[in-house]
Amino acid sequence: MAHLRSMPENGTFLDILKTHTGLMFPWLDFEQALLRGPSPLSEGEGERELLVAYVSGLNTCSYCHRCHTFVAAEYGHRCHTFVAAEYGFPEDLPARLIEDLDTAEIEDQLKAAFRFATKLTESPARMTDGDTAELYDAGWDDGTVFHIIAVISYPNFVNRLVGGIGLEANDGPLREIAKMLKTTGYASIKEFVEGEAGN
Repeated sequence: MAHLRSMPENGTFLDILKTHTGLMFPWLDFEQALLRGPSPLSEGEGERELLVAYVSGLNTCSYCHRCHTFVAAEYGHRCHTFVAAEYGFPEDLPARLIEDLDTAEIEDQLKAAFRFATKLTESPARMTDGDTAELYDAGWDDGTVFHIIAVISYPNFVNRLVGGIGLEANDGPLREIAKMLKTTGYASIKEFVEGEAGN
């Protein structure tokens, strides 16, 4: 049950957007730029969505973890057992990344970003030059390193927002949101919310 009294039963993030458009609509523009704009992290392969799902899993934010896992699955990533039957994937990749990153089936260069994400999420005050050095050593340039940091920081904010509001993971609506995010991106959600508010 949501902690905000204005939230409907089984409310989703879309309900927050409808209620707090002044604050949340500019945030959607940021999400669009961060997760769908030009980036050295491939948009076509959904790497940014997979990274967001991973960080949300580290934070045990079921709502965001499941939502972004569904989006990553829409991009073709082998994902959680709760989407395996629907998408035909045999392996639980986000959980595999959390359990044993070294043997997970992703490129070594990308593994450096996930190792960095683990430390930045779990112990941000302990970050050192050595942590970013691993990203540079993996072949990422300065612009990519900044983008990786920004993508990792984004779910850490959202996970706490969702936890504070008390949103619960309901797979039906999350699947629909994931399809929308894959098909039309984050910016178009404003049009959807405005259309819903006009009805």
